[in-house]
Amino acid sequence: MDISVVTRVMGYLRLQYPAKPCLQKPTPDGVMMLYDCPRFSTDISAAWEVVEKNQLSLIQLDNSWFCGQYDLNQEYFDTEDGIIDGHFSRRTNKFCVAPTAPLAICRAGLLASLEAK
Repeated sequence: MDISVVTRVMGYLRLQYPAKPCLQKPTPDGVMMLYDCPRFSTDISAAWEVVEKNQLSLIQLDNSWFCGQYDLNQEYFDTEDGIIDGHFSRRTNKFCVAPTAPLAICRAGLLASLEAK
């Protein structure tokens, strides 16, 4: 999954060298060579690059993580003294669910890249 995210979502170029595959990461100053693929599906700091690039939203509900290209609006209202109730509303239903945040981010990033084409 990480190779799909790195090429389809993040736009890195994959080069095949005789010994080991290499990636070229686009940067404002040109390109940066990477010899190890970032672990987007397991490392939250790497996955957060996908969130920033695709403007994704991420929330945890119960034991699942939800990620997608939608705006979450958390609304609170007071129905009784001392108790604050609330709910989340979203503007679209295009989101992905996973047991971990990095995996949900990767799935949503891939979904967003498919919809962009």
